[in-house]
Formats: sequence, structure tokens, C-alpha cells
Amino acid sequence: TQIKQIHRRFVASEQAVIEGRVELRPLTTPLYRYADAEAGVIDGAVVSFANGTNPEVLLTLEAVKSGDGARWQYSLAQMTGGEVIVQLDGKEVWRCTEADPPAKRDSYVNGWVFDTAFVPN
Repeated sequence: TQIKQIHRRFVASEQAVIEGRVELRPLTTPLYRYADAEAGVIDGAVVSFANGTNPEVLLTLEAVKSGDGARWQYSLAQMTGGEVIVQLDGKEVWRCTEADPPAKRDSYVNGWVFDTAFVPN
């Protein structure tokens, strides 16, 4: 429940080449849930913001142990070559600029794939 509540506080958009500014749709089901007691992660989830069904921004939410119980932390990853902007409670907290193909990010590479097949003798 807390993950869904926190996820709703974030808004993400991308700057598409043809469409202009596109508000990304928060996907309600987490892509991945986890916990890691050894690292102090009580509960964690990777959720996304999508253009259609294509996830363009990933948001990781974690409840971690702290001195007085637990606190939530987040991280973001860009999954598109276009510029993305994320707001938390109406305030911009993260922006990544557009990348020319091949788009290279810490989280992925978006480029051209050449399929090579061998012809049997």
C-alpha cells in the first residue's frame, strides 16, 4: 500500500520528437518486488512510467532500516533516448537530456542491431 501511495506522488514526462511533451502513465503493478535484510532493505519495488506499454522511466522505491524505524528512499533510471523529467509532489527532482542514437545510459544502450546469419554450405 505504501509503495502505491508513494508512486502516485511522482509524475514523469518525456519530450518526444513528434508528439512534444508526453505525460508518462504510471503502471500500477510493480515490475519487481524484493527485500534484502542483509543490506537493510525491508521492502523494495521497481515501478515504471510508460508511454503506451513501453516503460520509459523506472522508479525504485525502498523501505530501509534507519535509527528510528524505517525510511523510504528512491532512485530513477531513464529507459529512453528522449529527454525525461520527473516531479515529486509537483517539484522537479530529476531530469535527463535527450541522447542521440546510439543512446548510451548507465542503465541501457539504445542503438541499431545488425542480425547476422550464416548460410549453411
